[in-house]
Amino acid sequence: SNSSCPSSSIPSPKNRESLAEYRKRLPIWKHRETLIETIQSAQHCIIVSSTGSGKTTQIPQFLLERNLLSNGVVAITQPRRVAAIGVACRVAEELGRGAVGTGPVGYCVRFEDVSDPRTTRIRYMTDGMLLREAILDPDLSRYHYVILDEAHERSLNTDVLFGVVLTAAHRRARAQALSRNSLGSGTSGLSSSDNQKADSPLVQRKPLLPLLKIIIMSATIDPTPFVNFLGAEHTRVVYIEGRPHAIKVLNTSDSITDYVADAAIACIQIHKSKTCPLNRGILIFLTGEEEIMRCCALIHQLARRLGQNGKTGSSTNGSDKTPELLVFPLFAALPQGKQMQALTFSKSDCRKVIVSTNLAETSITIPGIRYVIDSGYAKIKFWDCTTGLETFRVQRISKSQAWQRAGRAGREAPGVCLRLYTDAEYKEMSLHIQPELLRAPLAGVLLNLISMNHKVPQKFPWISRPKEASLTAGVHLLERLGAVSPFDESSPSDTKSVNPSGSSVPLTRQLQLTPLGSIMSAFPLDPRFSRTVLSAAYLGCLIEVLSVISMLYVSPVFYVPVEKREQFGETQERFRHPDGDLASLLQVYRGYVKSSKRRDQADASNAQPSRLTWCRSNFLNRARLETAVRVRSQLKEVAKGAGLTGFLRSCGSELFTITRAFLQAGFKD
Repeated sequence: SNSSCPSSSIPSPKNRESLAEYRKRLPIWKHRETLIETIQSAQHCIIVSSTGSGKTTQIPQFLLERNLLSNGVVAITQPRRVAAIGVACRVAEELGRGAVGTGPVGYCVRFEDVSDPRTTRIRYMTDGMLLREAILDPDLSRYHYVILDEAHERSLNTDVLFGVVLTAAHRRARAQALSRNSLGSGTSGLSSSDNQKADSPLVQRKPLLPLLKIIIMSATIDPTPFVNFLGAEHTRVVYIEGRPHAIKVLNTSDSITDYVADAAIACIQIHKSKTCPLNRGILIFLTGEEEIMRCCALIHQLARRLGQNGKTGSSTNGSDKTPELLVFPLFAALPQGKQMQALTFSKSDCRKVIVSTNLAETSITIPGIRYVIDSGYAKIKFWDCTTGLETFRVQRISKSQAWQRAGRAGREAPGVCLRLYTDAEYKEMSLHIQPELLRAPLAGVLLNLISMNHKVPQKFPWISRPKEASLTAGVHLLERLGAVSPFDESSPSDTKSVNPSGSSVPLTRQLQLTPLGSIMSAFPLDPRFSRTVLSAAYLGCLIEVLSVISMLYVSPVFYVPVEKREQFGETQERFRHPDGDLASLLQVYRGYVKSSKRRDQADASNAQPSRLTWCRSNFLNRARLETAVRVRSQLKEVAKGAGLTGFLRSCGSELFTITRAFLQAGFKD
């Protein structure tokens, strides 16, 4: 697969020497001897350093340059795909030993594995991809080092990986110890049949894996939770200072009601300030796509009023004159190309403004940013284990997130952070974000863990133990879906935990995957969706259900500007189907796929414009529909791999069958 790297990663100094100079100026450079010594001598290691020290890009390079990766790979996990790709591109460029995927550096994110088992030694990946890999290979045998980066974010996948990676490390250490013992004692104490076993080619064929070293990288000052988790006697902590650039933090004197409008106004005020050259970029933090698009529109409006030439990043191509103000939206649903464009664009005669979700909070240094405008809010997902409903809530960020955001202004030079909240409001913020593990549904996590042979949910090494009610709800759902069953029917059942959902499996009991559960665990989906796929195979509507699930995965697909709400009513009518919302989503998907086929198929260059025109006229988000097409093609491959090729049938015009498949999987909503 081709890499998504931009042709050049800014701020790339033009030649190898200046890249080497750039590396030497990073705060981490002078600690490289200490770091290598610590990593080699300790079983596990925690590196605490604020943003901008160079830890994400440099530590894997130090390992490679010291020849510590000659027989193995270092995996570096990131919570976000844009970070995994961006950092891999940067490191490949600094090393200068071949492009991403062909030289020693690769990356692996959903839909894109740009790495080569023969040459890749440094592999940046999303935490979710390493988890999927652990399902197939619980010992993580190709890796000598696993670096869990951005650990302070406490994302669900990273927190689960802590336990998965630690288990693999313990297993590999035990195998080493057993091997040493058996070598030390020879085989003299063995019976003749044991001696035969020891000589048998089967026993000797499995190579002994080296110890797995875990490196945790965090920007929070207090590493105690991580030290306690890995075990103080096996773990060393290294503190490294961040960038030395000063950041001036300004708070508002009064509380603010419309932070989106105020962010746009502040942006324009900075832009027209005489003391602020155009090469100093502005980064604005808001909570979601709708706010971001509204803010971009407001900035353009205000810029026009001032007679400034303002444009959105995506519309630069048409004009030969660079506008003075370029505004880039940045959020997860944006196509990857547009995300990379926002992150790498850099021109000295033009001010770059990025309006972003907390996607831009960590990992990646965005060139040219000197000003941060922080709304003080983020959109957080919560789950209620009694109702089973998930909701997004806009809420105050934590103090540690506020400092992460401020730090973006000082990655390359002194900067300014304007906080759209008062000092008193800052003081009321919690110190750290609540780990996602404690506010997310756990059925999917538990299905993965059971498929990795963690048979007793309570015994898994959780870095933050979930509430018993959450674990019980997860097990109960898996049991209802027919994915798991008790491991040993004959064990006594008087150890059942008190349990609001009425699950018949106590948390202390061993669980095993049923044949259904084994197929379900192959799909990178919520267990209810995986179960829907199996119902659809049985009901004969798998072709349609794969499309519908792909659409639900990227929803919402409609994007309607406020001034066009009335026109949107007619568009909705066009897609409405008497069999309900799921059938309507299928109509949208089919319409999108058809729109590219309408033009003369021989003229492939026409396909993209026709899709875009069709999306615009129907108020549809093309980026999300494009993702839905990729999700569907991945799910179809997984279905074939799981033995469902013979079930890839269509229900024709009987679209109500789709709803039946969802109802069978327990979807009441």
